[in-house]
Amino acid sequence: MTESEILKILHNTGAIIRDDHFVYTSGKHGSSYVNKDAIYPHTKVISNLCLEIAKRFAKSNIEVVIAPAIGGVILSQWTAHHLSRLTKRKVLGIYAEKGDDKFIIKRGYDKLLNRKNVLVVEDVINTGGSARKRQTRSEC
Repeated sequence: MTESEILKILHNTGAIIRDDHFVYTSGKHGSSYVNKDAIYPHTKVISNLCLEIAKRFAKSNIEVVIAPAIGGVILSQWTAHHLSRLTKRKVLGIYAEKGDDKFIIKRGYDKLLNRKNVLVVEDVINTGGSARKRQTRSEC
């Protein structure tokens, strides 16, 4: 899928909002925003977008896909599903929860990450700061 095809999908689902003023989580400002929540109800669309992610990482020996709760859980699950299909291997889909100023991996998921190749998928990326804050141990 090309970038223009992806942009068309985002536009057709009403996910792209332009010509407004947004303050992103990072504190940066911008005039455009992708409303991921406009895409999530469209299961075929989100599945196809996650298939594109999976295709790009199919040769990377990914064993676990992790994303932030709540917004990234759908991405984690669909991407892991497609990676499993493409590679004919079990790929787990898990999520991290937001703590005070970082993401915390709870529910025993930290044990699933030990010595595994992990793909982090984000629902929104402005600066990459959230991905850098990931914790690999449970803090509950």
